Amino acid sequence: MNRFLLAAMFSLSVIISHGQDDPTDNDSKFTFSGYLDAFYSYNLNKPTDLRNDFRVFDNRHNTIQVGLIQTQLTYTTGDLEIVGDITFGPNANVANYGNVIAGSAIVIKQAYLAYHFNDKLKLTVGQYGTHMGFEPIESYLNFNYSLSYQFAYGPIYHTGIKLDYQLNENWSVMAGVVNGWDELIDVNESKSITLQVATTAIPNAELALNWIGGDENGSPASWGNFEGSYTSLVDIAGRYHISDNFMLGTNAGFGWYNTTAQFFNGADPYSGNGTWWAAAFYIQYYLNDEVGIGFRGERIDDPNSFRTGVGSLNGLTFTVDYKLSENFMIKPEIRIDQSDNAVFTSSDGANTTQPTIGIAFIGKIR
Repeated sequence: MNRFLLAAMFSLSVIISHGQDDPTDNDSKFTFSGYLDAFYSYNLNKPTDLRNDFRVFDNRHNTIQVGLIQTQLTYTTGDLEIVGDITFGPNANVANYGNVIAGSAIVIKQAYLAYHFNDKLKLTVGQYGTHMGFEPIESYLNFNYSLSYQFAYGPIYHTGIKLDYQLNENWSVMAGVVNGWDELIDVNESKSITLQVATTAIPNAELALNWIGGDENGSPASWGNFEGSYTSLVDIAGRYHISDNFMLGTNAGFGWYNTTAQFFNGADPYSGNGTWWAAAFYIQYYLNDEVGIGFRGERIDDPNSFRTGVGSLNGLTFTVDYKLSENFMIKPEIRIDQSDNAVFTSSDGANTTQPTIGIAFIGKIR
C-alpha cells in the first residue's frame, strides 16, 4: 500500500511539475513545491543516549540524518484553492501529532480548502500551520536551522476554520475556531479561539499580535482527554528591515493556565494556576547575495514546569546561510543551550549547558 501511494504521488508530481493546467478551465492549475533537508549535529557533552535535549528536529548527537521531505500539491480554480501538504521523514512525526497515516512514514502537514470571497476576505477550512510565533516549520524559510523554544513549546498546527480579512493596505485581521493545540481530532467538547492582528503600517517593518485560548490542556491529544484546563497564549512577532540585507526580529510570548486536571508528558495529574513566558531576538545580515550571518538569543521561563518540565531554558545560536544556488543552501551552526538546573545529559552526568555544532543542507523544489 505504501509503495503504491508513493508511486502515485511521484507520478502526480511529475505531471504537475511541468505546469500542466486543467484543460477544461483556463483559470485552473496545479502547482508543485517542496523541499528536503538533511543535517549533522555533534553534541560536545557526548550524551550517553545520543540525544540533544529539548531540541525539536536536530535532536540526535553525532548522526547524519534526513530531516524532512515535503511535497505540497496546490490546485487553484477560480476563487478556490485546495492544498495537500504531505511530509516524510523523522521530523514529520515529531511535528504532527496524530497525523501519521497507519503503517507508513507519511504525515499530513497541511490539508485545507481556501475560498476567496473577494480580494479582502478569505475562508480557510481544514488543517493548517499555526499563526503563532516568528519561525515557520519550513527550514528554508528560517535563517537558523535549529528551531527556537517558542516553536518547540507553542502550537505547531491547528485543525479548524478561520477567516482572514484585509482591512486596508496596511492592516489585516484573522479569527478562527480550532480543535486545540496540535490536535487533528478534538479531545473534549470545547474548542479554542484563535485571533491575529497584523500590520505593515510602520515603514520597513512587519508586526503581528497573536492569541489562542480555550478549555484545552495545551498538549497533544495523546496526553489525555481533559476539560476544566483553560490554557491561553498571546505572542507578538515582528521584524524590522534596516536595509535590504540587514534585518532585526523579535518574538515574545506569555501563556497562562488554570487547570484541575493536567498531565505533563504522561506524569502524575497536576492542578493549579500558573504562567510561562518566552522571548527571542534575531539579527540577520547578508554580506552579499550568497552569504549571510545570523544570531538568535532566547529564553523561556516556566516556573511551574508546565510547558518545559524543567523550569527555564536559554539559547544562543549562531548560523551562516550559504546559498550555493537559488534552490540549494548550506547552514553551518553553533548553538549553546543553558538552564538554571542541570538538565542536559552528558557522558559525565547532568550539565547546565549543552553546546552543539552542526550543519544543514536544504534543497527547494519550486
